[in-house]
Order: sequence, then C-alpha cells, then structure tokens
Amino acid sequence: MAVDNSFIMRKIRNREDMYVAFCVYTNMPFVTCDPDTFNDQIWIFENEQLFRNFAASYAEKKIRLQAAKVLKQSFLPFYSTLYLIGVNELVYVNEGGTFHVDIEKVVPKPDYGKMKQPPLVNAALQRTGLYFGQEAGR
Repeated sequence: MAVDNSFIMRKIRNREDMYVAFCVYTNMPFVTCDPDTFNDQIWIFENEQLFRNFAASYAEKKIRLQAAKVLKQSFLPFYSTLYLIGVNELVYVNEGGTFHVDIEKVVPKPDYGKMKQPPLVNAALQRTGLYFGQEAGR
C-alpha cells in the first residue's frame, strides 16, 4: 500500500526555512542508509529543538552533527546538490512524526544532458566518500 505524502511535500516546499542535519566532519549533509529500503537519505527538521533531540542520539554514537538553517530562496539549489551526492530520500521530522519522501517528488531531477557542458557526476563515489568521512570522524 502506497502512502500519500502530498500534504508533507507541500509542507516541505512552502516552509520559510528548515533545519538540515550536517555532519561536522564532512561539512556536508548527514547521510544515512535506511536498513529496510536501502535509500540514501538526509534529515530535515521543522525546528531546531527537533534537530537537537536527533543530534543527541547520534552524540552517544560519537557522531557530531550540527544544524544548517536553509532559507526558502536556497531550497532549489540545496535539493539540486543532493542529486550530485546520490541522495534519493528526504526524512522530514516535525511535531507530528517522521515522514519519508522521495526527493524526485519534491524537486525533479535535473537533466544534465541538456546542458552545454554537463557536470562530471559520480554520485556513488560522492556518497561513499561521505559515508567514509562520517565514520572516520568518529
């Protein structure tokens, strides 16, 4: 049974700002792999207190996180960079719970083939480097 996340997607798109978990060691979004679906995901929070609760659980595992406040005018560039590092799912945390949303439902994947000089992209290598950096920092 598919879950309809259209309300959550609208909420993510229409926010004035959001807090994103960043890894202190890589200075990039904190990326995790869902053990059930194997989706590579980042964590977005409605407010800073929700982020602090999340970061405390990872501090026990010796992973230091910081909150990066992303303003509405920076949403599109931020989401676009997630494609370059191979993230395919957003985990949105608000007072109502935790919601998993496919990134392509929030912002379409850029068509690099239409660019005059497309970027050299190796998302798997980028993502592997992030995972390695996150673990090496521990």
